[in-house]
Amino acid sequence: MNQFNRSLLWTAALLGGFALTAGSSFAAAPTTSLIEGMMTSAGGGAAADGTYDVVFSVYEAGSGGNATWSEGPVKVAVKGGQFSYALGTTKTLDITKLAALKSQWLGLKVGADPELARVKLHASLFALHAGAADKLTCTGCITADQVANGSLSAAKLGFNYAGSKTKGGPASDLACSGCVTVDELKFDKDVDLGGNSIKAKNGTFTGDVAAGTVTATSFAGDGSKLTGIKTPSGECKNKGEVVKGINADGSLKCVAALDPTALPADGLNEISNNLLTNQFVYSVAAPTKKVAIPDNQGTDAVSNITFPNIGTAQSLDVNVKVENTDLSNISMILLPPDDKKTGYVLCDPCGKKDEKKFDKTYNKANPPKEQKGAGKKIDGWIGANPQGLWTLKVKDVSFCVPQAPGNSVYCDATNAKDGWIADWSVKMQYISNQKVAVAGNMNVSGQIQVGTSSSSCGADQEGALRYNKAGKYMEYCNGQGWGPVHKPATYRWAAFDTYQWPYNWFAGNNSAMFGGVHPSQWTDGNYQAQHMSSNTDVLMTIFSKKGYAKWNSTVWAENYLQRTSTNGKVSMALFRVRNTTSKAVTWPVYWYYTSYSGWSERASAAVNGKHLWEGNCGSTTCSRKTDVSIPADRTSTVIFVSTSGTGYGYNGNHYRQNVLAFYNNCLKLPAGLSFVDDLDTKPDGWTK
Repeated sequence: MNQFNRSLLWTAALLGGFALTAGSSFAAAPTTSLIEGMMTSAGGGAAADGTYDVVFSVYEAGSGGNATWSEGPVKVAVKGGQFSYALGTTKTLDITKLAALKSQWLGLKVGADPELARVKLHASLFALHAGAADKLTCTGCITADQVANGSLSAAKLGFNYAGSKTKGGPASDLACSGCVTVDELKFDKDVDLGGNSIKAKNGTFTGDVAAGTVTATSFAGDGSKLTGIKTPSGECKNKGEVVKGINADGSLKCVAALDPTALPADGLNEISNNLLTNQFVYSVAAPTKKVAIPDNQGTDAVSNITFPNIGTAQSLDVNVKVENTDLSNISMILLPPDDKKTGYVLCDPCGKKDEKKFDKTYNKANPPKEQKGAGKKIDGWIGANPQGLWTLKVKDVSFCVPQAPGNSVYCDATNAKDGWIADWSVKMQYISNQKVAVAGNMNVSGQIQVGTSSSSCGADQEGALRYNKAGKYMEYCNGQGWGPVHKPATYRWAAFDTYQWPYNWFAGNNSAMFGGVHPSQWTDGNYQAQHMSSNTDVLMTIFSKKGYAKWNSTVWAENYLQRTSTNGKVSMALFRVRNTTSKAVTWPVYWYYTSYSGWSERASAAVNGKHLWEGNCGSTTCSRKTDVSIPADRTSTVIFVSTSGTGYGYNGNHYRQNVLAFYNNCLKLPAGLSFVDDLDTKPDGWTK
């Protein structure tokens, strides 16, 4: 609740709502506006005498909105309920904004109480007088001292700027020539044209532009008339160089370029931080060690090395190791592939009398003692192919005619041996254009695909890998021939009992554990290979063993004591055979099998789930030839099943047998067929 009721009483009209103090002169407009009022208490009597904090605000409406002007809190003295205050005392009245209001309402707020109801203000005499001033017509009424800076616009002027067509300008309307001479132009800082430019009349400048220093981010134009600029020209002098930049004197700065044609043939390591190289070293040692040297015979100990077709030699080294009781009697000759008569005299003699071991390497830097004949010298093999037969001949040159023991010229001329060629080798460094070696680890984010090379496996390919597409397995080269990295299985097989005598069928007679056929059906139901499941998971459950065979194979062979005719045994083999031709290929299969002579256990064969053959046998092992037609352009599943043979008695016991085997080299498949071990990845179904 308000502490007081307050009302405002006006003693005079207000300018735009603001009253003037008594005696205000028209000579100078006042900057404040006096306001008087009466402040009463809540009971209706005069408010208590004292000083109050008051806020005065002017609005455009009687309620709502924001104040256009506000002053306070200011100290206002109240006596007998009456007070007066000159608005604008502490905060200047903004006459322009206040006069622009359509109507003016004064609000008053005392202390912390809410603002009282607003009171509408009316025009004062001074405001009326100011309004009449618009109608005055006089000369010299207002001097320049009484006009504020910038208060008059150019349009209100009564004269023209020099050279302008309209009063007051604008400057763009000026029409003059030579209004300002160059002598009057002085710049005390940079001149910013604001994105504009200086242009000569008609776009052609016929004079000169002179400056001490011109700084610019770019020059537009073709630059054809620029002078004094050094333009580099020509080309790099050295082969394999390219221009990297321009030197301060205008000459070209040239550096070596990565030009493949400029690289040496062995330059791969230089551009790969020595991680890659096409330089290789290949060495061939004598196949036979310790070739004996005939003693006092004057005949040669001979050892041969056949060096393969590797490539062009960058360097060639021949190392020889010989042992003898007296190297002073030893001479050695090396015959290269292009000279089988004279060759190289490595040494003669090859050491001193008390020396017994010889180990020396011959090359360009350390050539043989003599290089006779028309063949290449040892350094002549650099840049050539040293392929062919290299022959080392070592001879004990001492020779004597046998004499009786005790004779002063006695010597041993028997076929005794004295020392041997311990070892020797031919080593070549060469550049390959067919392979690259990786010195470090190789990290591959994608796949590594090995090709299906049909090249022969020689010494130069030792350690190579290739993919056998027909057999679907990897092969490696051991320097002499290709062999499987891991040979795939020829077939999968199983051998099992069906009945746990004297209790019950194995595995609860669960067909899923026995190829999709109940154990009881195998030995008491006459089921065959055609009845097996095409589900690969079911097939792999029983065909859990793998057989690796070349041309023939014994899958299973046993003889067992029969407890009951129900107690049968089954052996079976599953082949996956790939036909890469466009026609069916017949595979003749020769196999041994057993089966009961009655009709409860049958031997059988099937192709892709279709019946191929069934039959029975007596008490011994039977054999037959079954022609299997493998469909064109697909991989087929072929299953052979052998059951228990008819029982027989011996020494009071009753026996039965179970045999499954393939013979007559029938596992050597005809052309166009190959075994594939892919049951793990094969889709379900016989036709897939």
